[in-house]
Amino acid sequence: MKKYVVWMLALLFGAASVSSAQAGLVAYWKFDEAAGSTAAADSSGNGNDATLSQAIAPIDLLPWSTGFLNDRNAEFKAGGQVGGYLQLNNTGDGGSVNANDYAMANTYTGVTGNTPRTIAGWVFLNSASGPLGITGVNGETGGAKDQTIVSWGVDGNGTRWTIRADGTAIDGSYTLRTEVNGAGFQSGALPKDQWVHFAVTFDDSLASDELKLYVGGALAGSSNLNPGSGVNTSGANRVAIGSIYENNGRSFSGGLDDLRIYDSVLSASEIQALANIPEPSTLLLGLGGMLGTMLLRRRKG
Repeated sequence: MKKYVVWMLALLFGAASVSSAQAGLVAYWKFDEAAGSTAAADSSGNGNDATLSQAIAPIDLLPWSTGFLNDRNAEFKAGGQVGGYLQLNNTGDGGSVNANDYAMANTYTGVTGNTPRTIAGWVFLNSASGPLGITGVNGETGGAKDQTIVSWGVDGNGTRWTIRADGTAIDGSYTLRTEVNGAGFQSGALPKDQWVHFAVTFDDSLASDELKLYVGGALAGSSNLNPGSGVNTSGANRVAIGSIYENNGRSFSGGLDDLRIYDSVLSASEIQALANIPEPSTLLLGLGGMLGTMLLRRRKG
């Protein structure tokens, strides 16, 4: 019995790590909506729901009911990493057709200024739709386009905040990138055709603002930004999921799941827990059932 207790305490500790990761959670989109739904509920309790949206030009947002040439490339589907997921099939870029579908927070403008933050979630980069014939610096073609996961703010001196899968023109591979108006940092390979967890933390409490990128729950790289000036995120635009709303560029093509935004810096262990144990409530229920079964068997024996 003693070994069972030790085993269960270890699992409970992991579940507690996920639970503690809820501190500072300001927006949380599970994307578990039924097929045909037009909005993603915010599970953080802060009411930051996100509506499926389309735009045909910068700052030209159309209601989902009208659409653009009836070309809708966003949908909720079953079979994500954690329940359902949001599928975006944007195969173009900029203001072109097939490039304009994303989810837009109804009122939420993201974590602003130079304050701490964490963005975490799951992405599925589809190799069938990723290569778009992008030409590299040496003339190579057939590479993968940059694909925005989430973005908010506006163009300016550090005033836009973007997380994206950075495509490589030479071999079509992807890396995780955080960008602040053109300047940024990238690290960690994002594999295609499978769900992979990512996380980005920004900590302004250090002598030099520190950015950390995680892939699969492991630290992929870190970079120090200019203290107090590298990040000054604007609250002028709402959070866009799957596109840069300001210019509809670098739109996403693939799956997004369990996307979270925190106004705090998660620890490495908390990010590891999110990557490995996405649903603590389900785990705890399962542990309760296993404990009851073991105790019942012990009594019968």
